[in-house]
Amino acid sequence: MSGAPNNYAWRGTQKSGTAADELASSVFAVDSVLNSVSTATLVKVSAVSVNAGATGAVGSVDVVPLVNAIDGYGQATPHGTVYKLAYIRYHGGDNAVIIDPQPGDVGLAVFADRDISSVKSTGKQANPGSRRRWSMSDGIYVGKCVGGSDPKQWIRMTTDTVEIANKSGNKILMDENGVTITVVAGGTLRVTSDVIAGYGTSNPITVQTHVHPDPQGGTTGLPEE
Repeated sequence: MSGAPNNYAWRGTQKSGTAADELASSVFAVDSVLNSVSTATLVKVSAVSVNAGATGAVGSVDVVPLVNAIDGYGQATPHGTVYKLAYIRYHGGDNAVIIDPQPGDVGLAVFADRDISSVKSTGKQANPGSRRRWSMSDGIYVGKCVGGSDPKQWIRMTTDTVEIANKSGNKILMDENGVTITVVAGGTLRVTSDVIAGYGTSNPITVQTHVHPDPQGGTTGLPEE
């Protein structure tokens, strides 16, 4: 092994005081067992199972844990890919906010204490799929939390505003002054049904069917495109 003394094939994590007494030995034994337990760690998304913008069921992600394993000599061993982890989507009943992970995202994965594969495949209560415990195979990707570029489109909420914007420059802003819709230069605001100005007042006007007084008498015809 590179970096190891010539008379050692490997080096463990035992310290000089590990065998000093029964308590120290017990602590070392417990720590050795805990070293095989996966709880939570930062991972990088390498692949996503759904197409961007798809409105179907939640997919899965392949991830690479980013915190390396270290041996007794302090030498690093990178983790391999962990395949087909479920990921969290804000989804309740028939309603969802769909923001699926993308390759390159760095976020948090947590790991269940038992095999969750049977529940993942059926969506129902089930026995563990195997006897494994605290395995990275039973992980859930929570979401992006580290690094990355500034978002180019968003839904943003503050104490007094709600803003929806896309990367083309279109925006809907709701604040104390009302609702402002910004359409990118050269773009079109398309409304598929009636637009009524003054709705709820004594003088509502429907944009598509309103008429004006005609100087020659009577009223004008309906608006034309």
